[in-house]
Amino acid sequence: MSDSLMKKLGGDLKAALSRGEPASAVKFCAQTATPLTKQTSQEFPNATISRVSFQNRNPANKADETDKAVLKKWETLLSEGSSLPAQELVSVNETTTRFYRPIRVQKLCLSCHGALETLDSNLAKMLTNQYPDDKATGYVEGDLRGAFRVEFQGR
Repeated sequence: MSDSLMKKLGGDLKAALSRGEPASAVKFCAQTATPLTKQTSQEFPNATISRVSFQNRNPANKADETDKAVLKKWETLLSEGSSLPAQELVSVNETTTRFYRPIRVQKLCLSCHGALETLDSNLAKMLTNQYPDDKATGYVEGDLRGAFRVEFQGR
């Protein structure tokens, strides 16, 4: 399920970037990424897929306490020079389990998520207008951007 969403988002995002400026990618994310995530969730009964991060751009992607524990553990692994797990399963309560898959910053991501001073000025204005509380900049290649989270209900 996270593979399906990652392929859809990645392919569509690359296509948006190939059409010109990074601004087209911002438009894609604002108009398409959230609906595409919801659509992917609907393909899998009893599961909800989302993206979570400490440094969220979209407030809907803000990490909750369970997410934060996983992301903190992964950040510690990276700071110690260790590899991240490909995935992690966490039992939230008796009826809810979450599957996490790390999202790492790739070179392609830096045109919208890199250091503020390196962003195109038009893009920076667009981000400020679209996401006034944006926290999703300042990354470098290889950073942990967040995680795909798949939540399963029922046992």
